[in-house]
Amino acid sequence: MSDKKVRADFLKCMGMRKKERVSLLKRELYYFYWLPELITIVVTSIFTAATFHARMYTHAVRIAWLKHAVWIWLMYLAVQWGFAWILGRFIIRKVEGKMNKREVMKVENLVRNYKMVHSDRQDEEEIKVLKGLDFTIEEQEFVGIMGKSGCGKTTLLKVLGLIDKPTSGKIFFTGKDASELWSDELADIRRREIGFVFQDFYLLNSLSVKENIMLPMVLDKAPVDKCYKNVEAYAENFGLSHLLEKQPYEVSGGEKQRVAICRALINNPDLILADEPTGNLDSKSGKIVIDALKDINEHMGKTIIMVTHDPQMASYCSQLILLKDGVILEDLKNSGDQETFYQEILEKMKEL
Repeated sequence: MSDKKVRADFLKCMGMRKKERVSLLKRELYYFYWLPELITIVVTSIFTAATFHARMYTHAVRIAWLKHAVWIWLMYLAVQWGFAWILGRFIIRKVEGKMNKREVMKVENLVRNYKMVHSDRQDEEEIKVLKGLDFTIEEQEFVGIMGKSGCGKTTLLKVLGLIDKPTSGKIFFTGKDASELWSDELADIRRREIGFVFQDFYLLNSLSVKENIMLPMVLDKAPVDKCYKNVEAYAENFGLSHLLEKQPYEVSGGEKQRVAICRALINNPDLILADEPTGNLDSKSGKIVIDALKDINEHMGKTIIMVTHDPQMASYCSQLILLKDGVILEDLKNSGDQETFYQEILEKMKEL
């Protein structure tokens, strides 16, 4: 198999789904690795037999030699199979992003309380919102957070986005303890390494669509030509090129959310935090937005944490954290069948 063909197929892998990529890698490894080996053994055997016949070896010598040859071939095949299996596991896990995965977010015993001051009396009441959460999110995962209103979903997202500080517990972002970072360092992380997508879009009506998208780069003092280049690339990718000169109030809700997604991606962050990104959209626009987030996760390799109340949207996630009264009720994993995962979510929602 030519190097050109191998390169072409591996490039195609980047746009394939998991089962297709694994199938392709197995085909590359076994069909094009084992077949030449077997052909070599058969051809060698034929030439060996011809040599024996030509030199008129005795029958006993031939039998003894062939026994040794069979044992050598069997050992050779066993070693080849072992190396092929190891190589196959390595390549498949590497392409799927499961080998040496980096922890994007790690939460240890996370607690967040708020104090409520009563106007009719002088005391304060402490409201416990998050009660000792523990979980880890690795790169390239699409994690959903679900629960009833008031269970702490948005509070958790704010804490994970380093906007709010926990009352106690630890948050590690890409291995860095957030409690040990200065406020300027946290601001840099929020601007460069985390992208935010909000339910209400939070676009500035005084700026055009183009200017809204490039805003994080402007705040980061990036060169103007780079800003325009990145904006045009993302706008084309998300079907917004014809809207760049319009104002936010001139576009639809679905288009506004795609603008917000482009703004979140413009600085090429490691993590995207989405708070009810389809909450204010109709079903058609919501489908477009969730498909865009899924594409960002699968093809751009971004880690996404999404708060949602919609089980249909949650079924797109690879992992789903169910919150109830500030604690994790269940941590569900998507086996790959979206419909099965959707039905599992519906069953678990009865316990919320």
